[in-house]
Amino acid sequence: MLKTTLFLAIMASVSLQSQAQCCPYVDPIEIIPASPLATDSIYVITNVTTPNAGSYLGYEIFAGDATIRIEACYYSGMLTMLQTYIDTINIGVHPAGTQNVVFVAYQSDYEGFCNRSDSNEVTGSFTVIENLAFDDETKPAFQIYPNPASAGLIYVATEKNEGFTYQLSNTLGQIVLTGNNNLSNEINVAGLKGIYFLSVISAQGSSTKQVIIE
Repeated sequence: MLKTTLFLAIMASVSLQSQAQCCPYVDPIEIIPASPLATDSIYVITNVTTPNAGSYLGYEIFAGDATIRIEACYYSGMLTMLQTYIDTINIGVHPAGTQNVVFVAYQSDYEGFCNRSDSNEVTGSFTVIENLAFDDETKPAFQIYPNPASAGLIYVATEKNEGFTYQLSNTLGQIVLTGNNNLSNEINVAGLKGIYFLSVISAQGSSTKQVIIE
């Protein structure tokens, strides 16, 4: 009798621990850029793992006055094998001030639509800084296209169509590309993928913009 009681107690403990961890497993969100300006598009990077191999069913964004709620859904299939989904979600441009982000990951037991069976959530926040230099006429201007880029090339148009040097950095601040464009406005970004920051230096000065490479 004592052995049976002890066995049941251990099984109950394991069950409670599993429920506390499951499901799906959600890592803390990352917000890019970390200190956005009022003219920046803001991206939320999510990392979710399901206990079984399945599929990603998509997400919805619900924006309130001071809180942005993102609800994503993941089908956890029958094959017992961890599957991880990393997603970059564009939540757009926001005015100066602090915003909270709630990311909820639902697990579905059906592949056709999100039939919610379990969930986990994480929270984060960001503070948008007013871009005081936006109307400064001495601030050099350039445009990046296409952005997001998917064909291995991006093009830069400067304010006066002049030559420039450039520096491409990743979100860790590491420089991944540098170059000098005197005759062409194209930059070869083949082999790169993710969010980067392009700094352009011309006779008018320097400026930095975000570029997404898919």
